[in-house]
Amino acid sequence: MVLTLLAGLVMAPASLEVTVDGVKRNAMVVAPASATQLAPLVFAFHGHGGNARSAMNQFKIEAAWPEAIVVYPQGLPTATPNDPKGQRNGWDMKRTADNKDLKFFDALLKEVQAKHKVDPKRIFAMGHSNGGGFTYTLWGTRGATFAAMGPSAAAGARQLTPKPAFIVMGEADTTVDPDRQRASIATVRKLNGAEGEGKAVGSNVTLFKGTHEVGTFVHSGGHKFPAECIRPMTDFFRRMKLQ
Repeated sequence: MVLTLLAGLVMAPASLEVTVDGVKRNAMVVAPASATQLAPLVFAFHGHGGNARSAMNQFKIEAAWPEAIVVYPQGLPTATPNDPKGQRNGWDMKRTADNKDLKFFDALLKEVQAKHKVDPKRIFAMGHSNGGGFTYTLWGTRGATFAAMGPSAAAGARQLTPKPAFIVMGEADTTVDPDRQRASIATVRKLNGAEGEGKAVGSNVTLFKGTHEVGTFVHSGGHKFPAECIRPMTDFFRRMKLQ
């Protein structure tokens, strides 16, 4: 496992297990080595076919934001349009009370809050592809929990409450239609009153001011998660707090 851990700032990853409806579910947690104050909390969801460890290696949020507690949940085999038999790990994006993954999130949040000093006004969710779609699902069903959201390579901006968001998309994505992703970005910007001209901030990043701020990271590549988006995403999250 390759992780960029800042010596003395973050602890080694620890496994966390919760039981949901009789099923054992797992996540990896990376926390600050010594927390004297309430810490921000980030949930990071892998794409379809991934797992908690692959998400740690892919996102490496703790390297960009060592003050944060980062939770990398692991999905269960879940059917998707690209995996109709449900042979690979993923996330259920249905917004129903019996959604096993929404229950998993609720149990994880409760357990992490019991074990760590979590700032309840600085809880965030991000994810890529199927994990990005589940980020939208959390936004639509658990929106009051979060200070900001970070979906990547995903669509699903419907029935949302206004909230800051940093959205990542690839213009050459052949898995999730870029037009659907652009439509989701437009929906979020309208929802947040951020439809004015944006301000370019570094490579690929545009910030849109509104009642709630929207950031976008639009790159020329395909469906692959761009590692270089993590720094501007975490910088965006650092500035957000529930009011």
